[in-house]
Amino acid sequence: TLYNLGRVFKKLGRKTKSQEFLKKFKEAEEFEKSATKLKQKILMKPEDMALRLNLADLYTQKNRIKEASIILHQAAYLGSEEAKNRLQSLPQKN
Repeated sequence: TLYNLGRVFKKLGRKTKSQEFLKKFKEAEEFEKSATKLKQKILMKPEDMALRLNLADLYTQKNRIKEASIILHQAAYLGSEEAKNRLQSLPQKN
């Protein structure tokens, strides 16, 4: 994992490389926490399209286009015009 790589580089005395990996680990951890919180809120309020759009935005920001697309398709199926519009402008994953 990123955390373990950061610790290994620290033990090897490569402080800069260690900090890079630990920073990436922290960012990934924060992303997962945010995504989990939004998913939990969606389970509690499935009719709240803003939550679904926020989750899709979060995935898009991390270039996780497939996940964003799935969430937007769900919201569009549930009647969100905004989700339909965002699907049209979603970057295409090569």
